[in-house]
Amino acid sequence: MATKEEREIGDLRLATVVVNVRDMERATEFWRRAIGYHPADDQQDGHFRTLVHANRTPIVLQLTDRAPSGPVRVHLDLYTQEQQRHVERLIELGAERVDDWPDREESEGPEVVVLRDPDGNEFCVVDTASGSSESQVSEVTNMRGEPEEISPGDATAGYPTGESGSAQEGTAGPLAPPRHNPPEPGNKSAR
Repeated sequence: MATKEEREIGDLRLATVVVNVRDMERATEFWRRAIGYHPADDQQDGHFRTLVHANRTPIVLQLTDRAPSGPVRVHLDLYTQEQQRHVERLIELGAERVDDWPDREESEGPEVVVLRDPDGNEFCVVDTASGSSESQVSEVTNMRGEPEEISPGDATAGYPTGESGSAQEGTAGPLAPPRHNPPEPGNKSAR
């Protein structure tokens, strides 16, 4: 039986991540080469482009004429066991390394490298090698507050499951978030 909270939430879920971009073709190519997503076949218009990858949360690129401004409140975390290789590869694709993010020296948890995509959006490359974020967390709490064992990379952890125990269609769960604070745009003070 569903709890009151589950009934209130109903089918509300995170469906996509939207990234504002100033150049649709450049952004499409960057994210395609960066993480292997490709444009969905059903493109509606030139202002939005959905990038997909099998069984992963889609990314929607939204065309805008403004660069990101103000403090970054939401960003993408990319998890890998080959952080250095991917950071170098992403920089070759057009990302810029951001070395002046707050609390870098005091950051707990996994090694985090902050990058900025060609449109100025910050994202992090998180090292999931032994002893880091993804490998440290083996238990999350589901929507009922009950412990739920997960394995690294389990995209359904913490979310309700269907009768067979498999994830409900269209859900994607969280991985263990690293503890870090991305930079605020314009913050040039080195730490």
